Amino acid sequence: MDFDIVTIILIITLCILCMYTDYQFNIVPNKYLMLLGFPAIIINAIDLHQQKQVDWKLYFLIMVGTILLALLLYGFHIWAAGDCKLFIVIIMAMPYKCVTLFFAGIPLLIWIPMLSFLIGYIVILVESVLISIKKKQKVDGLAKRIASGFLSYLRYYIVVIFFYNVLQAMISKAGIIIHNSWIVTVVLYILVSLISYFKLLESWLVVGCVLCADIIISIVVGESIFQRTTLFIWLAVILTNWLRIVADQYNYKAIRLDEVKKGMIMSSISSLMLMNSKNSPLEKVSDESLKSRLSQEEVDRIITYCNEDKERSKIEITIVKKIPFALFLSLSTCFVIIYGSLL
Repeated sequence: MDFDIVTIILIITLCILCMYTDYQFNIVPNKYLMLLGFPAIIINAIDLHQQKQVDWKLYFLIMVGTILLALLLYGFHIWAAGDCKLFIVIIMAMPYKCVTLFFAGIPLLIWIPMLSFLIGYIVILVESVLISIKKKQKVDGLAKRIASGFLSYLRYYIVVIFFYNVLQAMISKAGIIIHNSWIVTVVLYILVSLISYFKLLESWLVVGCVLCADIIISIVVGESIFQRTTLFIWLAVILTNWLRIVADQYNYKAIRLDEVKKGMIMSSISSLMLMNSKNSPLEKVSDESLKSRLSQEEVDRIITYCNEDKERSKIEITIVKKIPFALFLSLSTCFVIIYGSLL
């Protein structure tokens, strides 16, 4: 009996059902995870036990690393508990071949959330642009906001070039040979994160000094910091900023106050308006992240607040549109399984 086929059928069936429930009802039902996910995990474990050539060290390293990634994404409120549970079930049920396969030096399991975010981002952008065209509405202060975003990028670009040149000079002088370029990338990321954390780039004096240092280094080394490819990158940044601003403009939905449901995320402006009202049903202002999702207790207080005065029910608020992330996660899983099966 080919256990891999049975496991894949169960995973794909689970993904299809979760795509439907997440899109229609904004939930990932636990009963599907139990009825389909648990048997898939058991069958996969039996299949692993029967296989003779298993690299257990690589297998567990990828599994543990991916599960930790799922928990970190949940811990930082990047995705919801349902998405996290679904991904962990998929990880544990995934056949050995798919787990140990790599693409571009990255395990296929890691590609699942990466593709999910990419698909979700593209869908949101396309939907927002289409709505913008349909409504024929102009985004307020578009040029100013694009310019502001580009200047913010430019600050980081100048700093990254500076640190990169300094690191390369230090590595060269020390006679160190680095075979993995990603090590330099990680070091650069840490340095730039520290600069960002201490808000040093908010000072144009600091940015100006770094720019002067970049120019001096480029003259000494004989390489220009502004090359032809730089212009294309800048154009891509400007285009990305424009798309992001348009997406933000149409990332909200208007509803009546008595239509709120558990799990909805209220906009900052609407939550602030309610906070300032008499006998406010809210205790904090929404920051529009996943941690600001309405609990059942908050929903009950809002409904009570509306029942006290029927006019309150007619109040219009804006909520952040729900992104059916389990749908994108399920699609990415199907792509990865198909790719892994073809190899």
